[in-house]
Amino acid sequence: MDWTDKNIIQLLLKDGRIPQKRIADELKISPQALKYRFNKLIDDGIIKKFVLHVNPEFYGNTQGFAAFITDHDYNDDIFSRFRCLEDISIFGFHGNDKNELERILKKAYDKLGPPIMNYTPPASAKLINVSDLDRKVIEALRVDPRISVASLAKKLNISSSSAKKRIERLKEKRIASVIPILDLSKTDAVIFLIISNKPESIMPAIERS
Repeated sequence: MDWTDKNIIQLLLKDGRIPQKRIADELKISPQALKYRFNKLIDDGIIKKFVLHVNPEFYGNTQGFAAFITDHDYNDDIFSRFRCLEDISIFGFHGNDKNELERILKKAYDKLGPPIMNYTPPASAKLINVSDLDRKVIEALRVDPRISVASLAKKLNISSSSAKKRIERLKEKRIASVIPILDLSKTDAVIFLIISNKPESIMPAIERS
């Protein structure tokens, strides 16, 4: 896996819907070369699939995170999982309310052991309000996360500019975004994950690095 492949993955992590043409332009390679590399990353099992991540609060759910020293395949009531170095896994859990989330976390603790870290973000005071059309966009992206803007516009009978703006708004408002599911064990790449309850205080430093 060379520098170009790593940068393809980096761009996809920033925006799982970034068009292949824009990736090629960013990396200054031909669209044909990018397509070959993109397909090879999929064929090699490094890019497993793309999924739509929807903020659990959109459905009125409460979310929490916990890290365990385990390589156990635990899949109950989770919406995300990061497998880290030294057999550490970070799980994202969600429940209908705080009490249910606590029961779900206890169930995980009973099976995986005591966590080395846990964090439950405070519930947002603002309700996530979206239009019926935004909900249709979310459902379309859930079925096909990398559907083209033109195809989405045709499917929903709206203009391409409207479809593009709605996708961008959902991402900017942290309501829904497309992410790649990766198997980095097949590469020599390492991703650093930072979890903070004050992201606004660390983002400037991250963006400068």
